[in-house]
Amino acid sequence: GNRAGVLLLLWLVKKHGYSVETAQKLARDCDLKFWTRCSNCGPMREWLLARLDRMPSGETPCDGEILTAVESFVFSQLFDPESCTFTYIVGCESTKEAILIDPVREQKDRDMTMLSELGLELRYVVNTHAHADHVTAGGRIRAEKPEVRTVISKASGARADVLAEAGDKVVFGNFHIEAIATPGHTK
Repeated sequence: GNRAGVLLLLWLVKKHGYSVETAQKLARDCDLKFWTRCSNCGPMREWLLARLDRMPSGETPCDGEILTAVESFVFSQLFDPESCTFTYIVGCESTKEAILIDPVREQKDRDMTMLSELGLELRYVVNTHAHADHVTAGGRIRAEKPEVRTVISKASGARADVLAEAGDKVVFGNFHIEAIATPGHTK
């Protein structure tokens, strides 16, 4: 949820041209946990502020690397009530490529149906960390769709097709996500 909050705030800044001060106020007003109530989220706040502070008036966050074609960006947040965790579908409408972030094993069919209904082709299953709170669906999805690659941080010690390190990018269509080290979440 914290990472999604950061991306949501970046998207809003781009879409509406918010100032740094307005973005900070919005984070407080919406009680975005990464801003208001997370003692381990300093690196995420610092990453966001660094990009907002560098952003010239009228420019996009991250020097145009992210959120350059907002109109074709697909974002869906899904919730699993059993594990109380969120899964995210992020895709490119133009190319129909997508990634699935933090899928829950018991919700695999729901997630695959949602991708199909959105007309998206899954390229990657990305786990943001080694999950102690639920078992990921990545292995099951990969077994059914061998062309889908699994991704996790190298630092996690978990197995995946792609072992990401800080700064690595996962590309899907006209978009990408960038690995950001946020140690402490699962330690």
